[in-house]
Amino acid sequence: MLSLPDLMHTLGLDERYAECLRWSLTPFEQIAQSLETVRSVARRKRQSADSGLVEGDYVACFKRLLGVLSKPPTGLQLPTGTDVLCKFKDCQNAALNSSPLKPDIAFYRGPSMIRDFKDIHFVLEAKRHMTESEAYSSYLGQLADYALELKTLQPMRQFVPILFLYGCHLDLVVFTHGGHYRADIGHVLFKDDNECELHFGEVSMSLRHLWFLLTLPADEFGHLVQDFRPFKRAHLNSTTQPASFTPMYMPGMSNLTDIRRIERRVHMTGRCTYLFNVKYQNVDAVLKLSWIRTNRLPEGAVYKVLEAEHVPNIPEVFDSGILVESFCGYRLEYLVVQHCGVSIVDYIQSIRKEFMPDPVIAAKVEECVARVVHTLTAALRARVLHRDISAGNITVKGGRVFVIDWGCAKFMVPPSVELAAKISERWRFDCTDVIPVEQAKDPFTGTALYMSIQMLLRVRQRSIFNDIESLFYVILDALSTRSRERGSEDAPGFVMLSELSAAYMRLGCLFSDSVYLMNFGVEESKPFVPKAMLDAMYKFLFYEGNSFIGNKLQIRSGYERAIDPVTAAMFMHSATLESLQEVYQAPEQPTQVMGTPTRDLSDARTPDPTPGVLTMPVVPELPPPPPQPNFGNLTLASNSIMDAEDPFSQVHASPPLVPAADPAAANARPRREARRKPSPPPPSSRTLRSQIARQPGSAANSGRPNTRSTPAKTTSRKRRRGLNKENDQPVE
Repeated sequence: MLSLPDLMHTLGLDERYAECLRWSLTPFEQIAQSLETVRSVARRKRQSADSGLVEGDYVACFKRLLGVLSKPPTGLQLPTGTDVLCKFKDCQNAALNSSPLKPDIAFYRGPSMIRDFKDIHFVLEAKRHMTESEAYSSYLGQLADYALELKTLQPMRQFVPILFLYGCHLDLVVFTHGGHYRADIGHVLFKDDNECELHFGEVSMSLRHLWFLLTLPADEFGHLVQDFRPFKRAHLNSTTQPASFTPMYMPGMSNLTDIRRIERRVHMTGRCTYLFNVKYQNVDAVLKLSWIRTNRLPEGAVYKVLEAEHVPNIPEVFDSGILVESFCGYRLEYLVVQHCGVSIVDYIQSIRKEFMPDPVIAAKVEECVARVVHTLTAALRARVLHRDISAGNITVKGGRVFVIDWGCAKFMVPPSVELAAKISERWRFDCTDVIPVEQAKDPFTGTALYMSIQMLLRVRQRSIFNDIESLFYVILDALSTRSRERGSEDAPGFVMLSELSAAYMRLGCLFSDSVYLMNFGVEESKPFVPKAMLDAMYKFLFYEGNSFIGNKLQIRSGYERAIDPVTAAMFMHSATLESLQEVYQAPEQPTQVMGTPTRDLSDARTPDPTPGVLTMPVVPELPPPPPQPNFGNLTLASNSIMDAEDPFSQVHASPPLVPAADPAAANARPRREARRKPSPPPPSSRTLRSQIARQPGSAANSGRPNTRSTPAKTTSRKRRRGLNKENDQPVE
């Protein structure tokens, strides 16, 4: 728990709180004295000697306190910059229009009574006769539900404040995008038991803190702007927008009209995105508001790099910028981009309903795949990896394919010095800090349903092959004609119980090239299914030669797939294939790790001869192959790519590593086996004496009958003691 001054410092309200501390306590002491009457009324309403206050009377006591604060005594004035005190409404018995939640008291600002959660400033939840540990262990989830509802309906919120009254104690709980904080305000009511009464001075200080919170302007206490009406109305004319909203925070906002919210799930913490269909200068566009961490790559900066490198099939950016540079470790970014039509899944389903000839549908699907791969390859040349290929991020409009939503993209290496300086200054970030963070987030970035097997297994190495594999699943999803519900047996490849189980399920579904389509709900007998293209993608992604590489994807964390130009040419354009080969012929792009310097690889075109670096397989059209890594006495069978440092490579690789034809190596094995069985040591003197004593004619046995057991039993007894039956030596 934080103190209230520490929490105000975290929220950037230090100056406001310092002004609060200068207020006189006299008016609040008068309010504290008036609470005696409240306590007496509550005591008379008590049902029995042990029941205390009922829930309704308990909230009524606090409402009476708020009523007294709304008409403060002489000497208590509203702070500078506050025009009206925050109003409240009892919502215990009636849910608001837009939500089933019923907070005890809802605070709002404005001339009219609240109608739904879009108008709420903050809420209060009260629980009577609760200790601190009981209160937060039982009701923190309920407070989080209120916060999530407010965040969902109010995209411009920086944080959500909630007052929590338990017993007679009041706390302030603040939910931000990075987590939640709790601060102690103090006792604001007198307890019902006489022995638990508090002094008026303690209560008056708590009332001063409460008055401070009730008088904070909305733009400082949770909201980015005071008036939230622009995002509430279905149709908004630019002339009705508040003057304080347009020029201060979003210069291009005056060009937006007809704003309509696109429903989208909002998470309690972490990255949070809100989408709106808008008109930008009478052109269909999409407004995107994104709360992201300050050490992550802004989407606007990615679009700037892609535009500078002339990457095709990306949306046009009309306006972009930063609304909040930094708040509790997060920034608020806005983008106004071109509207790019419908998702590829909806597009394929729509052309199937238009009764087009099946060969035409198959050709359109093949062209969509080729264009998407071309875009991803062009972005890779610009040192950008998308990392979130999903059904919603591939769209089609007017016959043109777009790859959208580059908010999860990363830079493989920093851009040029000049370009990096421009984007860093505009979007307030440092490339050298962002790149290692994005590299660490590789296994956790993307849409789980379309993630590659390696990403589902949390492999910390990502490449364009993972994006192409995600595209493969997107196309299978678009062509699927069967149910993809959770637990469905019609398409087990899309069952997503957990990421780990989904990875192993897909490995099983992809093992056989004859039934993998059926495992993803695709009927290969349908004429509109481009089976040749799907088979080519399947071989390109999951085969190395004639061997299935599922075991390598599963157990080799550093495994990098090779480019097969024959299968690649069956689903991508020739120019795309040449570009991809050129990128992978260059030295391995360094994915910068914290503290590791980067290299400028813009002009590099020759393979890296360093041993241990994996290179692409050689095809006749390409330059001579790079030198093979030195594996000692092991040689590579055929022309496969192996990792000599991988302990599983000799067991699971295909084709396997074979020993070299070296006579010295062949003769080394018997010597090693001989060393494993050393010759027995000579018998000790005690052992020799015992052997002599057991001989029939020995002096040790003369004059004494032979009372020993039979030799067979003696041998058995010796073996139980761990002795060899020939020379009484320990058995190996």
